[in-house]
Amino acid sequence: MQIEIDHVPRSAADIERSVALYGGELGAAPDGLNKWRADKWPIGSISFGHHRFNLISATNDFTLKAGPAVGGCDYCFVSPGTPDSAIAHLRHHGVESIEGPVARNGRRGEGVSVHFRDHDGNLLQLISYPASSPQ
Repeated sequence: MQIEIDHVPRSAADIERSVALYGGELGAAPDGLNKWRADKWPIGSISFGHHRFNLISATNDFTLKAGPAVGGCDYCFVSPGTPDSAIAHLRHHGVESIEGPVARNGRRGEGVSVHFRDHDGNLLQLISYPASSPQ
């Protein structure tokens, strides 16, 4: 199974400041910020090509599912197969899924995800997209 990073959620004390740094200094493109600005939705995003950072506002009630410690990361990878093949792959390697298949919005749009944890407790997600999704 070949996988790649889809998106990485992370806390941000100030989403606008994070967007200015990553966008201005590193060339990331703002993604989904209009909804955040209009509704004070807890997530703003920046994209680096096909990869996205979801910036979770630390001043909002919404929190990352993963905590800020060992095991405090949350990574989403694109799975080349179906959610069922991802579950079968995990089981083959002795890993049980903890959530999914469940609909999720990733970098390429709507997909279906399976969640599990690594040996450190980090939350990992395998997202599958329909064949018609952009690369």
